[in-house]
Amino acid sequence: MFWIFHIGIFVIYFCLTSCTVETTDSELNVLAKVGSRTITLQDFIRRAEYSIRPLYCRQENYIHKKIILNSLIAEKLFALEAEKAKVDLLDYGFFQSFIRGRSEQAMRQLHYYEEFYKQVELDS
Repeated sequence: MFWIFHIGIFVIYFCLTSCTVETTDSELNVLAKVGSRTITLQDFIRRAEYSIRPLYCRQENYIHKKIILNSLIAEKLFALEAEKAKVDLLDYGFFQSFIRGRSEQAMRQLHYYEEFYKQVELDS
């Protein structure tokens, strides 16, 4: 009688654990893999919603989403090619100027927000 109880517990445990499939969130959110790099759903959402897109793909059509995904794949391919060629972008003056310009623009936006936009109070 005691061994029937153990076998029953084992069968119940086996049934419960064999029916579950463990998947991680990262496996569910992967849209594409390019070499060793992955494009996740979060990357796609950031590109689609938070960055400025050109006029020809600003809507929510299937083709526009496909254009966004293709551009993400192209960027990953370009990064892999740059790794393979051992190109260091920091050695190029043009890239350094680009990064300096972007940081100065961010500082100007922050200065505008702190000095002007934040201090204005609207009358309602």
